[in-house]
Amino acid sequence: MSCSIHEDLEHVGICNDCGRTLCKDCVDKFNPPTCPYCMIGWGNAVKKQFFKTAALGALLGIGAVAFSVVSAPPGSGIGIMTTMSLMVFIIFAGIPWGWSTLSKITPQVFLFMPIGGWMLYFGVKLLISFYIGFCVMPFYIWKYIKNMKLVQTAYDI
Repeated sequence: MSCSIHEDLEHVGICNDCGRTLCKDCVDKFNPPTCPYCMIGWGNAVKKQFFKTAALGALLGIGAVAFSVVSAPPGSGIGIMTTMSLMVFIIFAGIPWGWSTLSKITPQVFLFMPIGGWMLYFGVKLLISFYIGFCVMPFYIWKYIKNMKLVQTAYDI
């Protein structure tokens, strides 16, 4: 049997996602062995999730900046307003990233709670997301860039 990508080469492995046959070059390209088609599909899913989270963060950031500008005391200097607006944007834009991080480490014990427990849980989670979001946001952006570089190698085959 030959490689499903390079038909002139003998296969030595299979794609972990779809089962296509892969040659040595294809097997060594990604770990675990994944064909370029599955890697591109995974990259598209990662890209979609990243842009959804980034758009939600941008909306929260813009909303918070608009609120802070409207509620600013009259006579505030332009430099102070610009600095404050930038800080408010970054902090509020990080909330979805913080929420995503907390969702990964939240135990499943919270599945069975009364409504008051859920309200308390979401309130505390929102507050913690507010604080850790701007810290983990750069990590998520770096991880996205790294993953997109990896997916780009699938296009080079």
